[in-house]
Amino acid sequence: MSERDLGLLIDDACSLRGAFVFESEQSVTVSQLRSEDARAIAKLCENLGWHFNISDEEGTPWLLNEIEESLAPFRVAVSKPVLDDGILPVISTHGFKGLLADPGIAHRRWWVASLPAPVRTWSTSFLPWGKLEPEPKLVSTKNPRFLVKEYTTQRTVPKEVGRWLLLAPDVDRGVADELRACWAEAATQALLACLPNEIDAETGALKFRGPPRLRLVKPSQAEVRRFADGQGFDALQHAVIWVFENERDTEGRHALLASEIARSGLDDRIATDALEQDVASALEGARIAYEMSLAAMGADTLKALSDLRKAVTEETAKVTEATRQTVTAVSSALAVGIGLVAAKLTSTVSMLLIGALMAVALIYVSMVAASGWQFVALQREARNSWQQRLYRFLPKGEYKSLVTDPTSRAERAFKIAAILGLGAVLLLSVALFLVGRP
Repeated sequence: MSERDLGLLIDDACSLRGAFVFESEQSVTVSQLRSEDARAIAKLCENLGWHFNISDEEGTPWLLNEIEESLAPFRVAVSKPVLDDGILPVISTHGFKGLLADPGIAHRRWWVASLPAPVRTWSTSFLPWGKLEPEPKLVSTKNPRFLVKEYTTQRTVPKEVGRWLLLAPDVDRGVADELRACWAEAATQALLACLPNEIDAETGALKFRGPPRLRLVKPSQAEVRRFADGQGFDALQHAVIWVFENERDTEGRHALLASEIARSGLDDRIATDALEQDVASALEGARIAYEMSLAAMGADTLKALSDLRKAVTEETAKVTEATRQTVTAVSSALAVGIGLVAAKLTSTVSMLLIGALMAVALIYVSMVAASGWQFVALQREARNSWQQRLYRFLPKGEYKSLVTDPTSRAERAFKIAAILGLGAVLLLSVALFLVGRP
């Protein structure tokens, strides 16, 4: 006896004998059971060592050996085992369908009792019961609700698509079973809602802006099931994977794919029928349009980089010129100061005149250094504005090597020249004040 046997027994009671099952993260409740089904489920739980409760329609509890057909229908509530590492246990196929539809479940590994082979998606691994695997690496995706407009409180567009996108769609579709079919149907409904620009609030129709505008009718459950079993589902997987594989480009890719679907489709067709025929060709057209846009962006990027290089070259040249002017001013002031020291030691020139001349030289050097410093600060602020508005596409490392490093070296040279030069002139001024006549 195994968990798989328990799941099959519950599914048979529901499918063949009209029982109802509700499965949550912690428990499974099966109601409207005949006595033999209730007894079989309870015995299986007893063999597995799982806790369970049996009650009749009025809520009266009963022991396993007290079950009689005259007391039917019965309800059996089974407590699931608590698994390590946050694994979600799933017992029945009916419960699996319900849990798939619950967007609040955050478990990233599921143990499914009747699943013969794993289903691995971008955010969740659906595993056969007892199969141990590392938690899947989460693939970050853009929220589809930012791309598709809905005007109802009951949203049909999922918050994230990771649960519905296969890691290896060409490999995973090689295995077929009932549980994988259930997952594929749920994935079809979720992914269809991620394609259009808007979903009609009343009819649920998928609307594509185009041009030309396209309106696809919401498919029935039978049409979704047929689509999920065919090649259209594989094409849909590849299309949505292409849209969401790069979070930064998702919005542009979604717009291109929606436009191609609108251009290749016919109005008022069933969405699954239209996409089964058109989604592969629409994806190819969207890829070509995307590559062309990248080529155009590449030309614009080269022009922007050329302009950036020119701006950096001009800026460093201006800073270098400010450094040269500062060095020239310091040299002139030092020459004047040395001359004034010599005049003070060898002549009877008025001390007031000597002091005034040295003060003029000191003020001149200070003004040159201050104007250069102000220019450097203004250029730094301008560069920060450039980066945020014009060059955000450049990674921080590349922007640093292209802009920050060369301008920083030029600024550093200016600061050294200004600080050392101004300090030398100040020291000479002090020396002129201290030296006395012979």
